[in-house]
Amino acid sequence: MRIGFNEIFHLLGILLLRVSVSVWSARPPLAAKVGGAAGGH
Repeated sequence: MRIGFNEIFHLLGILLLRVSVSVWSARPPLAAKVGGAAGGH
C-alpha cells in the first residue's frame, strides 16, 4: 500500500486545522491575566 501526495496533503491540512483550533482555544498565560511587569510596554 502506497500513500500518495494527495493523502499526505490532506492529512497535513487536517493537522493544521486541529493545531490552529487548539491554539485559538487555549487560555492566555497567567502573566497576561495578572498584568504584571512582564508586559514590556
